[in-house]
Amino acid sequence: MNPTLAGQIFESFLHPGERAIATHKLSSFGVNAIPVLESLFSGEAKNSWGVSYSRLGMPIYCGLITAKLLGSLAKPLEPFIRECLHSAEGGMYAVEALRAIGTLDETSIVELAACLNKNTSLAWEVAYTLHCCGAEKNEAVIEIANSSQKISRILIDARKSYYKNLLNS
Repeated sequence: MNPTLAGQIFESFLHPGERAIATHKLSSFGVNAIPVLESLFSGEAKNSWGVSYSRLGMPIYCGLITAKLLGSLAKPLEPFIRECLHSAEGGMYAVEALRAIGTLDETSIVELAACLNKNTSLAWEVAYTLHCCGAEKNEAVIEIANSSQKISRILIDARKSYYKNLLNS
């Protein structure tokens, strides 16, 4: 992708009225969007003042949304997405992007399991993602579920929702 176009997209991520269009435009490039997103997540992509877009917050969130739109094509971005799990605002976007990838590395599953101890809203999304990705029986997930009745309940509720959605689709 043209570096100028990538810069224009990253700049659009900074403007509320342009974000949605920019995420969809970048995702429309399919596999060619991967190196652009890698440059964003790695901090290589910088604005005209030399500031990394990754330090500006919103471009990372938009990058995570774009990764979600790419679905399984975003698999090469999994390590970058996983790093965003622990961001206060970006955690939910990272969970959704990992869910869209579909099959997850062991490291991602372990990191997701650790997020089950976070706020209930994030924990529920993590639990649902683990079910969607077939990782609910992973040793790390079982271990954390056995450590907390609340987490076990969240996993059970997420499983019910997952199967209900399967039946309705």
